[in-house]
Amino acid sequence: MEFDKCTVRVSHKKIKVEENRCSATVDNESGVEIKKVKIDGCLITGHEERCDWMFLHEEPEKHAHLIELKGKKIDKAVSQLKSTLGKLSRDLEGYKKTCYAITTTYPKHGPSTLQRKKEFKDQTKALLEIKNIKFTIKV
Repeated sequence: MEFDKCTVRVSHKKIKVEENRCSATVDNESGVEIKKVKIDGCLITGHEERCDWMFLHEEPEKHAHLIELKGKKIDKAVSQLKSTLGKLSRDLEGYKKTCYAITTTYPKHGPSTLQRKKEFKDQTKALLEIKNIKFTIKV
């Protein structure tokens, strides 16, 4: 995979991606270098399932934030995140991984959502967050 052609290195205080009426913003108050990686249509192409974006940083700890900006299909978003983790598993060794499904529907925080997060963690060793429309990730 060609990370360099799909990656922009930035240290802005706010880094934002948006699509499908959803957005994710990285709140980078400390100004550390963050790699903003375009996954969909750049790093992973073709008919394979993949998420939209990934933010990587090495300070204060190595952390990968995978983001799927989706309309209403939460199950599809989760599947795309899981698929991307599988494809990038070697590249992300040593990184803490958090996946964000950001949707236009309000996620229910009941037993089914908790079960989905637990199964995701058991299968991928990554955290899953399901958020609504706009979400801010603090670095």
